[in-house]
Amino acid sequence: MADEELMEEMDNEGALITLEDEEGNEVEFEFLDVVEYEGEEYIVLIENDEDADEVVILKINVIDDETEEYASIDDEALLTSLAEIKRANKRRFADWLRGHQGTVIDPDSVFDVQSKRLHEYKRQQLNLLWCVRTLLDIRAGILPERPVTVIFGAKAAPAYTIAKDIIHAILCLSDVIDADQAARRHLRIAMVENYNVSAAEKLIPACDISEQISLASKEASGTGNMKFMLNGAVTLGTLDGANVEIAELVGPENIYTFGLSSEAVINSYARGDYDPAAYLEADPRLKAAL
Repeated sequence: MADEELMEEMDNEGALITLEDEEGNEVEFEFLDVVEYEGEEYIVLIENDEDADEVVILKINVIDDETEEYASIDDEALLTSLAEIKRANKRRFADWLRGHQGTVIDPDSVFDVQSKRLHEYKRQQLNLLWCVRTLLDIRAGILPERPVTVIFGAKAAPAYTIAKDIIHAILCLSDVIDADQAARRHLRIAMVENYNVSAAEKLIPACDISEQISLASKEASGTGNMKFMLNGAVTLGTLDGANVEIAELVGPENIYTFGLSSEAVINSYARGDYDPAAYLEADPRLKAAL
C-alpha cells in the first residue's frame, strides 16, 4: 500500500487498515496516531481483534508499494531499542531539569511521575504520603530495590489554598530528603517549576511509572494518562476516567490498578460511611507517615 493511500485511510482516529503479516495473512488494525521521533514519523496501529489473547501494538516506519515493515512487542531488538530510547529521554530530561532550575536527579533511577493540575481529587497528597512512608521505611532499613525519583509537575489555582499547601509540603519533604545523606541515595523528590507544555514535552517521554491515582468517579476522562502510556510508561492508577479503557486495551501486565470502583465510591458518599480513622488504626505504617 502506498504512503498516500494509507494516509488517506487514516484521516480519522480509529480508522481500520488491513495489512499482510509475514505469512501473507490479512490482519486488520486500528489507527491510533502518527508520532515523530528524531525527525522520523512513525504510524502507530493496534490490532483490531477483541478475541485476541493480548493486544499487539505495531509500529510502521517504512510504507511504500514494495514494503510494509512492522515489528511486534515480542521482538527483542525492538525492546532493546525502546529501552535505549527511554534512557536517552531520561538523560535529556535530567539535563534539562538541571539547567532549568538547578535540580540534579539520577537518570538511572526509576522516574515515578505525577504531572497534572494540583487538585485534591487528583490526590497528589496520596503520592506525597507514599513518599513520607518510603522515607520512614528507608530510615528503618527497608530499602527499595532501585533508587526512585518522584517527579511532580503541577500548578495550583491562585485561590486554592489547600492545593498550594500540598505544593509547599512536597517542597518541604524534598528538602528533608536532600538533607538526609542516607535516604537521598534511594529516594529523591523533584517539583518541576512553572510546569507547562514545554516541560511536559521533555518529562512525558522520560517517565517510567505514570501516576494516575485520582479518586474513582471524579475524573471525566484524562488525557495525560494516554500521553504517558503512548510514550512507554507503565500506569499505576485507579479505575477512573480513561484508565478503565486503557486497562482493557493494554492488559493487566501494563497497568497496575488499586482502590475502589466508581460505583463503590458513589455508594459510600450516599451512605456517608467513609471512616479514615479505621484505615489509620489498621495500618501502623500509614499512621506513622501521617
